[in-house]
Amino acid sequence: MSHLYYNRPWDDLVKSDLGKRFAALDRYFRKNFYDLEQNRELKMLIHDWSKDPLLFQKPKLLAHIKKEQLKALARLDSGEESPVTIMVDFLKHSGLYGIFTRSIGN
Repeated sequence: MSHLYYNRPWDDLVKSDLGKRFAALDRYFRKNFYDLEQNRELKMLIHDWSKDPLLFQKPKLLAHIKKEQLKALARLDSGEESPVTIMVDFLKHSGLYGIFTRSIGN
């Protein structure tokens, strides 16, 4: 069950494929942006969404989410945009915002 939740310790998350990409940026983030534990929403960018019960039977959506994760990581890497803006765009464009709000009846 613990692998379903994106807000796991950074050390666990960076072991994933996307986490390896993030690990290269980690020092840059800590130096230039913020304390990563205070910005836990960024963990969504390296979380393996294929484990989530709402998503695991949706391979096209999972592929799209991964593509959006990579785009968001590249945008963060550029340092030209606010992390908040990047996360809002990620949640909308990946489809995560829509699928999770529909799951709770909104």
